[in-house]
Amino acid sequence: MLGIAGELDRADVIEQYAVEQNLSRAKRNQLLGIAAGSIPWFLALSIATTQLASVSFAAAIPPLVVCDPAFVAEMPGSN
Repeated sequence: MLGIAGELDRADVIEQYAVEQNLSRAKRNQLLGIAAGSIPWFLALSIATTQLASVSFAAAIPPLVVCDPAFVAEMPGSN
C-alpha cells in the first residue's frame, strides 16, 4: 500500500505522532529538528568553539619550511 501511496513526509508523520501522543509544541519542534538532522545548540557550540580554537591556533604559528640540503645541492645553479 505504501508503494502505491508514495513516500511519506517526515513532517507529516511527526505531526501525526505529536497529535496522537498529545505532545507540546516545543516537543514537536524538537522532533522536527531531530528528523531534519539538526544538532542541539550545546553540541553546535562545542563544535564551533573547537573549530575556532584550531583556526586561531593555526594562524598564530607561522608555517615552517623544511628544505633538504641534499636536494638543494642537486639543483642546477645552486651553491
